[in-house]
Amino acid sequence: MDVGNVGYGAGGGVLTAILTYIGFKQRLDRADADMSELKKAVVYKDTCGVCHAATLRACDVMDKKLDKILDKMK
Repeated sequence: MDVGNVGYGAGGGVLTAILTYIGFKQRLDRADADMSELKKAVVYKDTCGVCHAATLRACDVMDKKLDKILDKMK
């Protein structure tokens, strides 16, 4: 069996399917490990409060701009 011609024929399809499965499984395992690390992360209340306030301010700015656009459309 020539390594350069592995992708040809039925055997190549099976080999490709196996390699695809292994690659996909590695990605899932890596994502699972990353998520388990995120669960261990500590977020302090003051940090969460600051981030939440900044998000609310950004949403208020977007709402005001959207209101201006809607007023011009009327």
